[in-house]
Amino acid sequence: MSTQEGREVVVEAADALKSVPRHLRTESNPDLIRAENPRFQVQNAGQPWNYVVKGSSARFEVRPGDSLPGDGKIKERSEIATSLRMKRDRPYEIAFNLMIEPGPPNTASWMTLSQIQSTPDPGEPGHSPPFAIEMVGERMRIITRDDPNRLASRETTTYHAHYTDERPIKRGHWYRMRIRVKFGPSGDGFLQVFRDGRRLVDYQGPLGFEDIVGPYWKEGVYRASAREPFAANFKNLSIKPR
Repeated sequence: MSTQEGREVVVEAADALKSVPRHLRTESNPDLIRAENPRFQVQNAGQPWNYVVKGSSARFEVRPGDSLPGDGKIKERSEIATSLRMKRDRPYEIAFNLMIEPGPPNTASWMTLSQIQSTPDPGEPGHSPPFAIEMVGERMRIITRDDPNRLASRETTTYHAHYTDERPIKRGHWYRMRIRVKFGPSGDGFLQVFRDGRRLVDYQGPLGFEDIVGPYWKEGVYRASAREPFAANFKNLSIKPR
């Protein structure tokens, strides 16, 4: 390829990127994500309030109707999904700060703030995340799923609710979250979750799915459609192998 041809390819790629809406674009920001691969995909409805980044902090907000085309009207989301795929048999430590802004009480029938989402194999139906930090009303819940079968299914997947707050979370408070995790669907997985230095989860056992490609981190607000706005802030995200 000549130098001129190379320039034309670069220009064409740049023009193609411009045609992708920012609310669905893949970006790279080492200030926002400290990891081997700081790239991520933005996933939201394209409203100005959905996603705002300042330095190492990202703000995610959903309002009624903030749905992606593939989600229909029953789901609303504003998230980012990292490009980094975690290796199944390798331990990782994930650390970040999380703050839920003051606002009306959460009425969504389900909500996820952070998840480690799986990558289904060809021919396998999509499955819910093997790890998630959820909101149940105004309380935080931590859950996992596992399935040792080559092709997972809803019928063979096991669900574990490891922790649920006894009291509502403190809106406006920056929680320091730390997760230590190793996926092992056959029984050799483990999970520890700390919040503001207090250990909430200490689990050893089956964790995750028998997928060819490893799982990836997602953060933001993903919920069943609800009538009230909801905003969460994340900062200082770090994903490191241990």
